[in-house]
Amino acid sequence: MSHYTVAVIHKKEQEVADLLAPYDENLKVDRYHMYTRQEAVEEARRILRDGESMTDDECWQFMADDAGEGMTDEEGNIYSDYNPNSYWDWWQEGGRWTGMLKLKNGGTADSATIGAIDFSPGEEKYRHALRFWDVVVDHKEPEDGEDYFTIYKEEYFWDFYGDRETYARHQAGFSTYAVITPDGEWHAKGRMGWFASGSETPEEAKEWEDGYLERFIKSADQSDILTIVDCHI
Repeated sequence: MSHYTVAVIHKKEQEVADLLAPYDENLKVDRYHMYTRQEAVEEARRILRDGESMTDDECWQFMADDAGEGMTDEEGNIYSDYNPNSYWDWWQEGGRWTGMLKLKNGGTADSATIGAIDFSPGEEKYRHALRFWDVVVDHKEPEDGEDYFTIYKEEYFWDFYGDRETYARHQAGFSTYAVITPDGEWHAKGRMGWFASGSETPEEAKEWEDGYLERFIKSADQSDILTIVDCHI
């Protein structure tokens, strides 16, 4: 499972919990059609390790069981009441990113008005990212006390960032994986999956990072509040 950052931008009279509520994995919605019988068979074959060796009936039964009791009809259609807009199963303010917001008057916070936040790149983060790239991606000898860890192969960094400077700039700049705007809309560069791995392509990730401040911060009412939320899915 994964933790990731969400910036909830809200008016003073709005509650963070209310803006997050429509995206709760545990929220049941009206039953809707998911698969025809054939679509269910094809999906089972796509996702299951032994799918190719299973019969059509076995494939369909697996998908029907996964959907739950009462979620099929006589023609083999499969339905669901799972929230299709589910992006979290629990959340907390700050969480693993407590103190992420750097304030213009000094100090840090989990929630502050946009006008009070310093969104300039972090110099220390920038230097750290450069050294991370040197050691992990370019395989340079680490200096005393340097110990970098990542679950990703070096190809991941080349594919997503292209070069050392771009990686460091993105790491030092301010952004979150997703944003909820005061109108309640969810915006994200992808859909978060397991092990903090999102569905976004390298191009989508770069577009999100490069346009983040212009799209969500500079265009916002500076009296609006930005609250950092640690979402888990």
